[in-house]
Amino acid sequence: MASCLIEEVKTYKLEAYGKNKTEAFGRAFAGLQSKVYASLNGTGLLIYMEPLAVDILKEHEQDTVEKIVGFLKPKPTMHYQVEFEVTVKLRYIPLESSRDDVGSETE
Repeated sequence: MASCLIEEVKTYKLEAYGKNKTEAFGRAFAGLQSKVYASLNGTGLLIYMEPLAVDILKEHEQDTVEKIVGFLKPKPTMHYQVEFEVTVKLRYIPLESSRDDVGSETE
């Protein structure tokens, strides 16, 4: 029996911001799964996902001071923005071919 599992390597561009570097990267990787599902466009069922490489394109750190009211002490804040490309190995089952196979077996 032949395997219907398809393996591909794709590159996705991710961008996120946060209060620090860890939060920015965490938010970006949290959005990776939804980007992968969107790229499959409902044509496949994702079984396996493994990041192979991460290339940082842009990192930006900005320290600011927020002044709310003149008599209160200014509050220092930090914003961190990151933009990178991640190369991912995907394994998925195509849904169209599995429907065709099922339909031919029941006839």
